Amino acid sequence: MPAADLEAAAFAAFDNMYTRLTGSTVRADVLAFCAAALPIFPDTSPNGRPVANWITILNATAQEWTTSAADLLLGSFDQFAYGALVMFKLCYIAFDFDGTQITSQQATALLAVYNAHIA
Repeated sequence: MPAADLEAAAFAAFDNMYTRLTGSTVRADVLAFCAAALPIFPDTSPNGRPVANWITILNATAQEWTTSAADLLLGSFDQFAYGALVMFKLCYIAFDFDGTQITSQQATALLAVYNAHIA
């Protein structure tokens, strides 16, 4: 179910990512999310850098994941859980920064990317 705002996205991150994990698409979906989200926060917009940093961390984490849901569930669940925690943090920091550090347009765009790839 699509999130209404970035706070809701943050709190639903683990459940939404777990659903994708059990469907064996979590790695591809998270990498697609990162590829679509990072351009929202260009280097020319330094106030958005904290959000971009969390996106970069999430991307690096997902790059390390195996494509096998069974492997992530049985052998590397801590890696998945760390990725879900990072997704929570990046959504929540964007929620907190909306209208102050980042523009409302950036927050809206990030929510749309989340809803398209994770929710």
